[in-house]
Amino acid sequence: MLGFLWNGWTGAFGAFLITRVARIVVLQHGTFLINSACHTIGRQPYSTKCSARDSFFLALLTLGEGYHNYHHEFQYDYRNGVKPWQMDPTKWVIWMLSKLRLVRGLRRASADKIRSAQRDIGERAASALAECSLVA
Repeated sequence: MLGFLWNGWTGAFGAFLITRVARIVVLQHGTFLINSACHTIGRQPYSTKCSARDSFFLALLTLGEGYHNYHHEFQYDYRNGVKPWQMDPTKWVIWMLSKLRLVRGLRRASADKIRSAQRDIGERAASALAECSLVA
């Protein structure tokens, strides 16, 4: 409506393109960014079963979706950034909606499972390092 008032039918068409088409293009590019960059940039603190990685930088760009390694290891958890200091606005919004009783049944990975996954990765890294030093 504002586009039409500003510049007639040309303005209305331009407003449609910006508000509808550009929004979808940006959303799709964000999704593709997550599914490509988050499998190449960052660390693997929870699992090496797949190439997914956690990256604070990508989490900033994608509103928390950059913690992709956690997402792949604990797919049922509503959070991506499990640590309190990790940038994950989506997690905060979902949690607030649950407090307003608009969302129910939030599932979380237990702290024991998270620690166990991190410990397993640490043990694998240590044994790989020991193996490399034996070879050299």
